[in-house]
Amino acid sequence: MSGVDIFSRDKIISSLVKWIDHDSLLIISTHHLSELEQVIDDVLILKDQRLLEYRNVEDIRQNEGLSVEEYYRQTYLEN
Repeated sequence: MSGVDIFSRDKIISSLVKWIDHDSLLIISTHHLSELEQVIDDVLILKDQRLLEYRNVEDIRQNEGLSVEEYYRQTYLEN
C-alpha cells in the first residue's frame, strides 16, 4: 500500500478484516508490518527467493518476546 495515506490504509485494512471469511487465506506482501500485526495470524519471511521463517504471530510474541517487525529485522539480518 505504498503511496496510500495512513487514513486510507487504515480503512483498507479494516475493510479487509470485515470482508474476509475467517477460514479464508489472504496473502499480503508488505514492509509495513506494524500496521498489520494486529490482524494477521501467521507471517512468512522471504529473502532471495528462500523461505527463512513461517511462524505464528502469537508464537513470536510469546516465545521470542518481539513484535513481528522486530522478529523480521532480526531474522532477515541473521540470514
